[in-house]
Amino acid sequence: MSSDIPWARAVLRDTIKSLRAHQGAGVTEKQMAKAIENAILTIEVALSNMTRETVKPRRAKVESDVLTPELAVDIRRHLKENPGASVKQVAALFHVNQGRVTEALQGKV
Repeated sequence: MSSDIPWARAVLRDTIKSLRAHQGAGVTEKQMAKAIENAILTIEVALSNMTRETVKPRRAKVESDVLTPELAVDIRRHLKENPGASVKQVAALFHVNQGRVTEALQGKV
């Protein structure tokens, strides 16, 4: 069932008003019992409209390898041997993202 919280709030407020009106109107016990029964049904419908589906956050598929200490050494060695290589080229060669190449260069891994 879909959610409609503003509608449900309005229904709940109307139900409260209706019960209060019956409470002070000198109604019979049978009439009050019927009003309460109707209020319960209305509240159940309203509550069923006050739920929201939880949305699982979407996450991009991991496409690069994990930067291990060994891989960081290999990246640094490659850049020492190939000083003209760009970070983008090295990242593609070692199948990591450019940020991991930078971390390897800075010695963070």
